[in-house]
Order: sequence, then structure tokens, then C-alpha cells
Amino acid sequence: MSGWTKGTWVNDGLYLHVQGDYQYSVDGITGSFWKFDFFVGFDPRVKQYRQWLADNVGMAIKDCSVTWNKLIV
Repeated sequence: MSGWTKGTWVNDGLYLHVQGDYQYSVDGITGSFWKFDFFVGFDPRVKQYRQWLADNVGMAIKDCSVTWNKLIV
């Protein structure tokens, strides 16, 4: 299995957009194992950080917390 993840700040630095694609190879057969896009940003309605995730199996909204300089999803 191999893949990549790339993060880019968007909307004047208000959101982090992360994209990734992980692929597998077994006995000469290859394919996409997990392909995703997600945004992390502050949701002012609930006054906390959230992650909005869409991938090849669905969509999810996850609550996040910030401790010092770490974002915990």
C-alpha cells in the first residue's frame, strides 16, 4: 500500500483542505484503497473546530479539539 496526503490553506487561511489517495497492489492487481477530501475549520455556530470529510465510502462531520498546537479529530 502507498499513497499521498496534501494539505492547503484555503479561504484566506480559514480552512485547511486536505486531499489524499491511498492505493494497494496485490498479486499484480492495483486500485484505489481510500480516496478522500476533507476540510477542517472553526464552526461558529457550535464554537468549536470541525472536520467535514467526504471519501469513497461516504461523508462524515467530526468534532475536533485544539490542544496547544495540535488539532485532535
